[in-house]
Amino acid sequence: MLRVDLQVPRWLTASGLLDVIDRGIEHGLRATGTDATGTILVPEMKSKFVNPRPRYWLNVGFQVITPNLIQLDDDGVVYGPWLEGTSQRNRTSRFKGYAIWRRSRARVAKLAAKLIKREILADLRKTGLG
Repeated sequence: MLRVDLQVPRWLTASGLLDVIDRGIEHGLRATGTDATGTILVPEMKSKFVNPRPRYWLNVGFQVITPNLIQLDDDGVVYGPWLEGTSQRNRTSRFKGYAIWRRSRARVAKLAAKLIKREILADLRKTGLG
């Protein structure tokens, strides 16, 4: 599971632009979820897995929890923690996990920042403020 949490600066809440900004953030997070699963996580899994099978990465999806929080996960697949290396079984086996979710966190956060900026600017242009 991977969470990207964005902090909205306080000056935006007082400026009256918060609704436009919130809409841009939500659109950007939805775009991030779609792009992150398709361009970061799934290709990483396909390249790293020793015996790649689509069953696991077909369960990878995203959910916008709050207007500034997105969660990407594997929909609770039982062997997900083992693949990631966070299961108790990884301590006793040779397999230590792929760490795909941990390694992808920074890339997804960078993608989120880029897409959110793009969406906020587009929403500002639509309202005539940008």
